[in-house]
Amino acid sequence: MKRVLLVLGLVTIFSCEKENVSQSNNQTVEDCNCDRIVDVKKFYIVGDAQSSDPSGTYYCPITTINDCNKMQKFRDFHFKNEYNIPKVGDCYDMGI
Repeated sequence: MKRVLLVLGLVTIFSCEKENVSQSNNQTVEDCNCDRIVDVKKFYIVGDAQSSDPSGTYYCPITTINDCNKMQKFRDFHFKNEYNIPKVGDCYDMGI
């Protein structure tokens, strides 16, 4: 009886197929603290020539989405330099 159980146990162990689990490099890991920028508009507002600071500013409406909770946010920002304006796909802290 012990031999029969031993043989059945071995057959069961060797007949099971091992599941091949592999991660694809194409999968992206969601960062719940990240508001991913999906749209950026950029408008340059010319400054007042009569003021002490005649340079203008960039007015930028920005749209983000959080990939975890799917919440979209729309905010307007002002930037002095064009290189400070975030790009589509970047993470950006939109505040509360």
